[in-house]
Amino acid sequence: MKSQKETDMALSSGAEGVLKAVLSNIPVIGTLLNESLFEVRARVKQDRLNHFTTLLSQVILEADPSLDLCSAVVSERVADLTEEVFARAMKTSAKERQARLARVLIHGIGSNIKPDFEDQFMDLILELSETQIHILNVHAQFPSTVNESFLKYGTLMAEIHERSKGRSKEQEYKSKGWANNSDRVEAEVRLLEKKAREMERRRSESMKVRGEEYYGLDKPTYEALTYALIGRGLLMDIGVVNGEFKAGEILSLTSYGKRFLEFIKEPMREWQADPA
Repeated sequence: MKSQKETDMALSSGAEGVLKAVLSNIPVIGTLLNESLFEVRARVKQDRLNHFTTLLSQVILEADPSLDLCSAVVSERVADLTEEVFARAMKTSAKERQARLARVLIHGIGSNIKPDFEDQFMDLILELSETQIHILNVHAQFPSTVNESFLKYGTLMAEIHERSKGRSKEQEYKSKGWANNSDRVEAEVRLLEKKAREMERRRSESMKVRGEEYYGLDKPTYEALTYALIGRGLLMDIGVVNGEFKAGEILSLTSYGKRFLEFIKEPMREWQADPA
């Protein structure tokens, strides 16, 4: 029984045969189209392959010496990975995508364990735009404390409001000379207010990179790109779940998204708000 891959190849070959037959029936122009179409496609693939090979050489030279590529055993796993990477490399002329595929191959050499989601992640390398990769990288920089500041800010402000009522009462009691907890309540409210100011600062700073303007996009385009990332499970909308924000306003990288960035060896940096 043929594998799915063998079946797909057979169907592709059959489709090419039909297309060639159709084109050959068109007098003069059909013959030229037939020859040029398939010659051009072959030449494009070869050019992409040559470009990828050059990139791969550069990645090998820049690779971490600890990978010990020279002594890596060429196993069935590595052979399969090489075939899959080269097949995908011939589908794109984008340097950034080919560079990511090259890094995947180099880091896969010497490992007989196939990472989870490897095939899906390699497909994502071809499917995602550079802007989408940029959006993922930006959201990967937010530590959990920043996202928590968004989700807990409303609750904190509500608590300050209630505590402030208590503070007013304690101040009234104090003015009348009654025994009370005025100093303790005042200290607690001040501490909460300080925490709220810090939360607001971090919220304000991080909002600068959470919208379409930071990426130089219009709102519909930004929403289309981020919703596509949410649909692929790379981002999640934590703001709308919280109920205090509009859909798509507060996004967070999922564990699947983090694994994808680790897979393509993108640099992971933690975002820091400007000093107060």
